[in-house]
Amino acid sequence: MGVILFSGVVLADEDVRKEDLDRSLTFAARRGDMTSFNLAIALGAKLHAVDKDGNNTVVMAALGRQQSLLKTLLAKRVNPDLVGSEGQSALTSATIHGDVEMVKMLLRAGARPDIRNVNGDSPLHLALMLKRDDIVAQLLAAGADVNVPNGEGESPILVAVRYGNTRGFEALLPRRLNLDRRDETGRSPLFWAILENHEDMALALIQRGARTDQRSEGYTPLQLARIQDQARVVALLGG
Repeated sequence: MGVILFSGVVLADEDVRKEDLDRSLTFAARRGDMTSFNLAIALGAKLHAVDKDGNNTVVMAALGRQQSLLKTLLAKRVNPDLVGSEGQSALTSATIHGDVEMVKMLLRAGARPDIRNVNGDSPLHLALMLKRDDIVAQLLAAGADVNVPNGEGESPILVAVRYGNTRGFEALLPRRLNLDRRDETGRSPLFWAILENHEDMALALIQRGARTDQRSEGYTPLQLARIQDQARVVALLGG
């Protein structure tokens, strides 16, 4: 019987089980520990393995920002859309980290730009929330759905308004948007723009055709603009 030092744990050859291999492989992927990673492969672990906690090599490499390893995995055609134990895909993880190169790598490998996490947020939602403008551009170029709602019913344009993401808002505005989709609170993008005093966004939404007769919390956009003292919006609405 031989003895192996495996991810810091001494194991007898006969004690190395599949679940041990898979777990060591995924955690080595996150750390970029190529010694443990290659040993797990040599002992029979598969690149596409999912360990008992729901982790996999692609997501863990993205979480650990291991670009070189992720590139190798994608070149070997490991599924880029595998989802990890926390409901994140590699693309959502790369978006959260703001890693533009990793995002490009995943999209080139065929990662779906609209895969959503457990909260219903797509990478586009997350990029807009976090003001990852370069990533917003990459996702839009890859065909990301500009109208998909997240778990709170928020469309990407509504998220851009709520978070005051001017560049993201401007990137979305020329596209075929549903400007009147309300979130779960019943608030439209125009309502949020006026409420948060993003007056330029409110003007742009109105000029693009957002409904001005749609009430939120009992107020029309004109009534709310008067309360918020937004003279330009009031003037555009003829008030």
